[in-house]
Amino acid sequence: MADYIAKIGEIEYLTLQEAVDVVQAGETITLLRDVENGAGVVVQGGKNFTLDFAGYSYSANEPLVGSTGTETNGFQLLQGSTIVFKNGTLRTENAKILIQNYSNLTLDGMTVDGAAVTQYVLSNNCGTINLTNGTSLNAAEGQVAFDVYFGMSAGYAEEGVRVTISSSDVVINGRIEYGKASGADADAFLNGAKLIVPSGYELPAPSGYRWATVEGEQVLVDDAVVARIGTNVYQTLQDAVDAVQAGETITLLRDVENGTGVVVQGGKNFTLDFAGYSYSANEPLVGSAGTETNGFQLLQGSTIVFKNGTLRTENAKILIQNYSNLTLDGMTVDGASVTQYVLSNNCGTINLTNGTSLNAAEGQVAFDVYFGMYPSYAEEGVRVTIGSSDVVINGRIEYGKAPDADADAFLNGAKLIVPSGYELPAPSGYRWETVGGEQVLVNAAAVARIGTNVYQTLQDAVAAAGQNDTITLLTNVENTSGLVVEDGSAFILDGNSYRCTSSAVQNSGSITVSASIFQVDGLLDLSASTASFTVTGASTIVANQVSGTITLAADSVLGGDSSLGSGTVRFEGDFTASVDCNVLQSAVVVEGNFNITGVDFSTDSVRILNTMNGVAADFSNLSVNGNRVIVNSGSSVIENGTEELYELKFDGSGIVAEKMDGIQISNLSAVQEPGENVYAFTISADVTSPLATTATYRWGATLEELNSKAFTESISIPFTVADTDQKFYYEIQVSDGIRSVTSGPVEQIVEDRTKPVISVAPTAAQIAGTYNFSFQVNGSDNFAVTERLYRWAKTEEELANAPIYDINTVLALSNADVAQTYFYQGILKDAAGNTAISDVSSFKVEATAAPLEGMVVIAPEIIGTPAEGNAISTEVASGVVSKETGTTDLYQVVNAVASTAEFAVTGLEKGEKVRITLLDENGKKLKSASVSAGKNGKAVIKDFLADPGNLVVKVEALTKKGDIDYNLEVSQDYFKPATGNVSMASAAEILAGEQNTEDHTGWVGFGDEVDTYKFTAGEDAAAFHLALSDLSAKVKVTLKNEHGKKIKSMVLTASNYTKKSFSNILVDAGSTVYVYLESTSGKANRSADYVLSAEKEVFANTTEDSLLNPTAAAVGQTLSGWVGYSDASDFFRFEVAGGTNVGFNLTGLENEYKAGKQVKLALYNLETGKKVGLKSVKNSDVLNFQTNLKNGLSAGSYCAVVSIANEKKYRSDYSLSIVANA
Repeated sequence: MADYIAKIGEIEYLTLQEAVDVVQAGETITLLRDVENGAGVVVQGGKNFTLDFAGYSYSANEPLVGSTGTETNGFQLLQGSTIVFKNGTLRTENAKILIQNYSNLTLDGMTVDGAAVTQYVLSNNCGTINLTNGTSLNAAEGQVAFDVYFGMSAGYAEEGVRVTISSSDVVINGRIEYGKASGADADAFLNGAKLIVPSGYELPAPSGYRWATVEGEQVLVDDAVVARIGTNVYQTLQDAVDAVQAGETITLLRDVENGTGVVVQGGKNFTLDFAGYSYSANEPLVGSAGTETNGFQLLQGSTIVFKNGTLRTENAKILIQNYSNLTLDGMTVDGASVTQYVLSNNCGTINLTNGTSLNAAEGQVAFDVYFGMYPSYAEEGVRVTIGSSDVVINGRIEYGKAPDADADAFLNGAKLIVPSGYELPAPSGYRWETVGGEQVLVNAAAVARIGTNVYQTLQDAVAAAGQNDTITLLTNVENTSGLVVEDGSAFILDGNSYRCTSSAVQNSGSITVSASIFQVDGLLDLSASTASFTVTGASTIVANQVSGTITLAADSVLGGDSSLGSGTVRFEGDFTASVDCNVLQSAVVVEGNFNITGVDFSTDSVRILNTMNGVAADFSNLSVNGNRVIVNSGSSVIENGTEELYELKFDGSGIVAEKMDGIQISNLSAVQEPGENVYAFTISADVTSPLATTATYRWGATLEELNSKAFTESISIPFTVADTDQKFYYEIQVSDGIRSVTSGPVEQIVEDRTKPVISVAPTAAQIAGTYNFSFQVNGSDNFAVTERLYRWAKTEEELANAPIYDINTVLALSNADVAQTYFYQGILKDAAGNTAISDVSSFKVEATAAPLEGMVVIAPEIIGTPAEGNAISTEVASGVVSKETGTTDLYQVVNAVASTAEFAVTGLEKGEKVRITLLDENGKKLKSASVSAGKNGKAVIKDFLADPGNLVVKVEALTKKGDIDYNLEVSQDYFKPATGNVSMASAAEILAGEQNTEDHTGWVGFGDEVDTYKFTAGEDAAAFHLALSDLSAKVKVTLKNEHGKKIKSMVLTASNYTKKSFSNILVDAGSTVYVYLESTSGKANRSADYVLSAEKEVFANTTEDSLLNPTAAAVGQTLSGWVGYSDASDFFRFEVAGGTNVGFNLTGLENEYKAGKQVKLALYNLETGKKVGLKSVKNSDVLNFQTNLKNGLSAGSYCAVVSIANEKKYRSDYSLSIVANA
């Protein structure tokens, strides 16, 4: 009986080499027994298999294998193979190299033992090697367990060997040799061959190397390396800076004690991550020629981030000389005693944040803020922002400017900005102010600002103020010379809680005072016809004399020491008068409540009227001692009721009772708020009443719903696109605290505010053989697209005002337009007039060959609309042909879209015969037919499929003698124009944004064989449902993922499409599913109309809890949640006292799911980590889950886990009650 040692499937082999020679891609060779004296094995390149030792051992002894003259290897694995050795032992007694590897090799659970003569247990010359799952490489004393080699010869991978120890249970007994070929480039080697181990794995580094973390991997790097970019490493920081590309990060790999200075050229954009290390910039230093005294020189135009480390120097005069946009994030920057500036800023935006500290020696500068150094630098100066309150500045701050820089420009230029409450002494001559929400330094002389510009006098600010600018005070202002406001000026004076005092004010413009005490010691002159003076924002106006009118808002007051002279004060809010208010000597108009306090009418009423000095008595409201006065026909105060009401009023000498008008409602309306996709309504009405009123509203989709609702104060009604064309009812109720009036219901229609969606980019196609263009634009609407249009222009600027045409209107150009590029847009409209306009596209007019000499061009007049599938044309051409004279006729039929065509001939006399031949544009014969007089008027060529472009028709005589008169009839039935969504790249997007359902009408067939759509899930996973309706012919529908891999497909016909659909297609967050609709109808039925209906279900109620991070709960609490796809389990932690019988009610499940079946419940003891058994008990139709413990739960922390049985099949809301059972 043969003693087989290996098998592939059911076929057994006598030697391992035989099995290796015949193994196919993806197959597994399995050892059948221990092999004590096995031969060496060669694996040729291009193999892909697994060798399963099945717990057995193989000893590779004689004969050994290898290249000619060096047959000293146990196994030779050649380049281009992918091999797995697993589950066994490989050894040798006499091989110098047990495994000589050039392949991609995995050793999985293998023991590989070398003998005393084995110089290399595993020798790697190229390829990717993975050691995992307890594999051990065992070399004899002084021998090599494995090597990592680079640059052996040009025929092997230039990037070198990559050895990965991917599990911490791998054992290496023996030396590791790191080497390269003598001709291999040293830097390339540093960035080439790699040894990668798990975090925490202890493996000594070979001499000259050290371990470093690169892209999350523990790898060996050369000791000389200081930094990396990605996986490339560099021996100096300057080398890394020179090599870094936009957006990349340089990461330090160790402390650098004697680093050189570094120059960053302009135009760089990168991050330097110190990774917790320090860099000392010493010699040689850098800088401009003759001033090489800087540690770092960061030139203009760069954007740089230094983060997470320490930068220092021993001898640089300037540690960082900065002209760039620089961020120091979590950095410690230490100057030496000779360092005059730790950070010197000549231009750019600088941000110090996240605990950064700048540390200067005693008397030296931590940083400066400079302006106007040279014209070539930013005129606005340096902007330094201390972005977080944990930034530390040890040293002086220097604020400076170039000698020739304008002083005022400097005040408004360079800035130092700190967080609110940040304590930093202001330099001499400056103070801190809040400007635009920022704490900034301003010149100490500044008194006001407009925006971020500051001014040293209020008059300067007034003169500089633009129309409706806000002037903000920065301090109390004493304007002794008076203030002049010119005609045409209009500004707001924001007092910023400061006091503004002026000797006089002459105002011919418009002033609004806010948040200030505004005092005019002399005349407040408002007599000019253009003058306006308004006080608002809790301001107080104090004036000795006023000419003109002051308007005070409801929250502003008139100062008690004002004497108004001949002016008028208009109170927009309430005015309170007391018996001591004797200073009002001018006219007062009160638009709010007139309140009288501390008054006894029997003695004081006349006195107050005299004080008011002729004020009209018709106040809108009146209160006495803070109480509203309303009386009925008697004299008592009414609190409720519907009697006629009377109000106390002045009649010039006392108070009388006057009958009050009722509440009147007019101009009630519900206005749909403006804007695209806006479906909210605002209710408004005009109300007249002698008393203050409050209005409440209600609305409903039906009168019954309206009458069932309570009135609320909300005046906004929210609808969605789904409510378009629906009607609703609304009404208003107005109350004055005593009476109420209801308007009655009003009907309103929701207007369509959603514009169509252009699903694919519009197209402009030059009609072959002509200079004419046809246009197509396709899309969908929530109702229907009613107009498909286009516009074009010779320049993009002219496009907005260009005429608009229906897409059935062909654009006729000429040879004068050849080589010109013109611009166009597609336009869709719906019945409501909502309009979608595409992005601007362009087309180029190409030269076209003129028709052959004597060729007649037939440009059919299309009747109907191709886009709607009802377009036809019939054209007739007449001619004379003769075989005797060789006369033939050629016609060029021009088509913008594909069609089925028929050709017929009339007018032939008895005995006459002609031939019709169809040719393409290149003269290739497509079809022909002979016609005699007996076939007059009959279609001799039927159902010819004509592509868009030119079709040539040749008519020639077959009768030998005489001329033949004929009429050629060309009839065409046009297909719908092709759309542009033919591939993944051009797929039309469906269900974008908040849209949950959507229909798309389309067509596939001759000239448009496939339509593609795509659905992309947003931040949450979703289920995608798809169905077809109104299908006229057979199509194939295929779903593919974003990599083009098929998910599912089916063939639908006009008879079965109602029975088939795609449902519950699960899409991960951020992923995309593509839908392909392909025509499979064949010649018998060449077009298939369809309506694609799509629906999505977004899983937005997912949680991120876990057994280690559960949601807090408590006994006695009812919790609500959802479980399903992407959130299969919810976790709730609660505490119990000892001996508590805790139960759980799991209710509120969807789709008649059952607790314990589709939705499951489990309980864990968080202190022991063990699962607690539960039993279910039906209690009053509720399934109660209880523990199996006789004495209840012991004291401690527990976690209830609600899970879905199959997240891809089920999903459900639920309610979980944690109850203390008796």
